[in-house]
Amino acid sequence: MTPEEAAAVVNFLSRGGKIRKFQEAIPVTEPEVLDFLASRGVRVQHLPGTTKAFGLGQKRFKLPELISLANKHRHSEQLAPFALRIFVRMPALRKQ
Repeated sequence: MTPEEAAAVVNFLSRGGKIRKFQEAIPVTEPEVLDFLASRGVRVQHLPGTTKAFGLGQKRFKLPELISLANKHRHSEQLAPFALRIFVRMPALRKQ
């Protein structure tokens, strides 16, 4: 760290600034996100005819947008953010 960088850090801290380590994201599934939002009073429902879209009031959301909404709640509560847990299914190999 250069003397200029050190002085900037000292100035930042002396004015009340805080340095925090970023929290690791917590991998979650769709039901976990929906449960978390419901626990915060946000009622989200699957839209009819699709498994990839959700309704909240008069608005339509996809899962990444719901994770973003959940992360806003989590940030205000100083909780680690959510990240979508992805499952990869590999086709079974056929025996020949």
